[in-house]
Amino acid sequence: MENFFELMEARLLALDGVVEIVATLLTIISVYGTALYFYIAQGPLILRLAAVFVLTIAFTFLGVMGIGYLLILHQLEVCQGCFVPEIGSSMDLFGFITVRAHAMRDVVVVAGMSLTVFLYVVLVLMTFFTQWRKNA
Repeated sequence: MENFFELMEARLLALDGVVEIVATLLTIISVYGTALYFYIAQGPLILRLAAVFVLTIAFTFLGVMGIGYLLILHQLEVCQGCFVPEIGSSMDLFGFITVRAHAMRDVVVVAGMSLTVFLYVVLVLMTFFTQWRKNA
């Protein structure tokens, strides 16, 4: 049963990584929005292209890291499934919760990725097509 608790600890560490990625993503969006309002929108085209390039690299890196963490979480869940018989009488409840948790996780992942892509497109469009007031 000790390995079961080690797997749970590893899952919590992986979830911590996912939370850090989300926090970093929100920070990047906030900083980029502020920089866009005060600096980038009045800058030349090359500055806006460079800003979008850096934003693309940051989003891509965080996306790859997020997918990696999700794959680690999936493998840990598969390994944790080996310990289900040791739990005893709560095996039916554990199976029910596991199936629902997998389905909910997939919905959250798709929603999160869709929101991230939407925010990226909005930021890129705001970079090139929004008319900002000049006396900020």
